[in-house]
Amino acid sequence: ANLVVSLLVRAAVILCIATDAAAFQPLVGVTVRNARDAEAAAIDVGDWLSTGKNFFVFGTYAADFNAIEYAQRLRYYWPKLKEEKGFDKCALLLNCNNDAALSLANEVDLPQDVALFFDKSGEAGRKFGVGRGFLPENDD
Repeated sequence: ANLVVSLLVRAAVILCIATDAAAFQPLVGVTVRNARDAEAAAIDVGDWLSTGKNFFVFGTYAADFNAIEYAQRLRYYWPKLKEEKGFDKCALLLNCNNDAALSLANEVDLPQDVALFFDKSGEAGRKFGVGRGFLPENDD
């Protein structure tokens, strides 16, 4: 288990922006929605990442295997990363609509303290340099 936590923390170097304010610049002004509170104001990703030690996973579409796998890993490892590595907050961003993000979170029993964001356009992920998944322009 310690090896897996270690590997996830190393992956966090790629997926997590924790301290360097310059690293947030490409994401300042990029907004996403809170899937658990779709009526809330949009969240500025750069602002969200700018304080504390944060773990932010840029996923693909909610039905994509990789996004499902990362959500499952967050379910298991987030409490350990918080306790053992001192992360303040965690988020999972998916390129999908609100209902799809909620369905994935429900299926994997994603902890409520993992912020769940959705970005149907995939703009935030593209600004960070990730792809939008298989057939991103399809309507379904």
